[in-house]
Amino acid sequence: MIRIEPVEESLPKEWRRAVRDHPWISVSTAAAAGVYLGRNHGRQLLAALVSVGLAVGVETFRRAMGMEAAPSRKARKA
Repeated sequence: MIRIEPVEESLPKEWRRAVRDHPWISVSTAAAAGVYLGRNHGRQLLAALVSVGLAVGVETFRRAMGMEAAPSRKARKA
């Protein structure tokens, strides 16, 4: 199972309990939110996911090849 700890930690404990007590309602709500976001913002979300995926892939490749990490944009401007 994929866990996103910062998101989990940011939720109040009552929410975690509600999700544990009512998993089908939680899954249905998450699916409905996904459908809504996908229909209204699908292209932007896909572009963001591809961008993050490519950045992670390039960074992993650089580490595997023993190359230095590329300087960040903030470091280049300074």
